[in-house]
Amino acid sequence: MGRSGRAIGIAGLIVAIWLVGAAGITAQEETFAVQGRVVNGTQEGGEVSGLTVVLHRDTENGVLTREAVTDEAGSYSFDEIPLDTDSLYGVSVVYQGAIYAEAVEQSAGGVPGVTLTVYEAVSEAGVLKALVVSTLLSQVDGATQTVRALDIVRLVNDSDRTYVPGADPMQLLRFGLPPGAFDLSVDTDLLGVDVIQVETGFGLVGGVPPGEHEVLYSYAFPYSGEATSFVKSLLYGATELRVLAPEGMLSLSSPELGEGQAVEIGGRSYTLVEGSSLPPGSRISVELAGLPAPTLGGRVESTLGKMRLEVAAPAGLGAFMAVLIAFALWRRAVQRRAESVDRP
Repeated sequence: MGRSGRAIGIAGLIVAIWLVGAAGITAQEETFAVQGRVVNGTQEGGEVSGLTVVLHRDTENGVLTREAVTDEAGSYSFDEIPLDTDSLYGVSVVYQGAIYAEAVEQSAGGVPGVTLTVYEAVSEAGVLKALVVSTLLSQVDGATQTVRALDIVRLVNDSDRTYVPGADPMQLLRFGLPPGAFDLSVDTDLLGVDVIQVETGFGLVGGVPPGEHEVLYSYAFPYSGEATSFVKSLLYGATELRVLAPEGMLSLSSPELGEGQAVEIGGRSYTLVEGSSLPPGSRISVELAGLPAPTLGGRVESTLGKMRLEVAAPAGLGAFMAVLIAFALWRRAVQRRAESVDRP
């Protein structure tokens, strides 16, 4: 090979090296930064320095985490976070036994001012109240002699402290269930809570920060004969209590609340019993009548029936939410009509 050939070869090698380097620069991962503060929302609350803030990156391969410690002002920061539109980001901190978290919207320009508000802990359940307790008896299975129910409880903590259960099991966030209840499914907007079984229902282990929160749960319970009853234990009282069932499925009444009344919600007819301003610790009996007896074929298929109940639970939760929203809109419309009639 002559000089010209060697020169061309060297030039080509230089170009190739430059292209590879340029490709490496182009392929370099874009990053962003997150800065924020931890603040104490309780009046005259404690210091928030030295707390561990965790950055969560939820990817298709799992959750990746990084940690930072707050300074004397409660500030924290994370740098060089991969910019990935397929991932979800958030920050969290644990303070006095409760978890607090905020979502983080990724941005190529950085994300300033992500504030995590924490609160002092209190273990007195008196800070909790139930605004609305609703129960929908959504299905009766004569083959297995079970009733399917779905409940939603809207709790409020109107203090400036987070309710954190103490060591006493009676301090758990507790909810009652009918005797023999099974197939329990629980959903809530409370962060980091665990569900445990207690003697007469279930409890949630975790904090309840100030504000409104919802606990949604479905379950089934057995009956025998053509009638049964159960008790709604309102540990946190209820500003409003509602128990509904599709009209024609069963008869619904309560010694404390009276006979069921017919209402129409979203184009469907329901039987409703309701009460209001019920104090903490109230116990309301609900009586069900006209329940179907098992047939011969139903006894044979009882096992399959239980399987269907388990599969139907998630779909039932969504249907229940739709019914409750429709009920709230219907109730609001009735109140508005009543107010308009009362006006001079």
